[in-house]
Amino acid sequence: MQKSLYQIDSEIEKFLNENIDENGEVHNVERLERLNIDRDKKINNIVYAKKNNDNLIAALETEQANLKQRLETAKKTGESLNNYIAYIMQGMGTKKLITADYRVKLTVSKQLIIDRGADVPEEYMIVKPPKIVDYEPQPDKIALKKAIENGEIIDGVHIKECNNIKVG
Repeated sequence: MQKSLYQIDSEIEKFLNENIDENGEVHNVERLERLNIDRDKKINNIVYAKKNNDNLIAALETEQANLKQRLETAKKTGESLNNYIAYIMQGMGTKKLITADYRVKLTVSKQLIIDRGADVPEEYMIVKPPKIVDYEPQPDKIALKKAIENGEIIDGVHIKECNNIKVG
């Protein structure tokens, strides 16, 4: 354990460093009991260690939230850059672009989107073999995509064109 907000007795700190495994489990508690330290001081130091650990958890959770936000921002930036590259290539009327540094290929795919809460007609629902006892019918995405491509209008279901950029 690292020292932080609360200073921990060196013998107890040494015990904690040597007896907490990679999964966070404390072992050899009987050895802690044998340390020649006043019981109140021992308890206070263990509480200090716990408070330090609680502070570490809070800091890691904050960092995790920050990293999650940064990841989402980076993903959106990547998507925006892909869209811009696709826009440029479509404006040039090309699906392949070769620069001094890269080869870029543009493909367009179609993705079926089923909005949350969409009321998919029963004829487009399929029951897959159950993997668990309780299961619900799922939308038949292949049949739905064909229906939409053939002009059928189904509330909450649509096809989205996706620009796929491959850089090599």
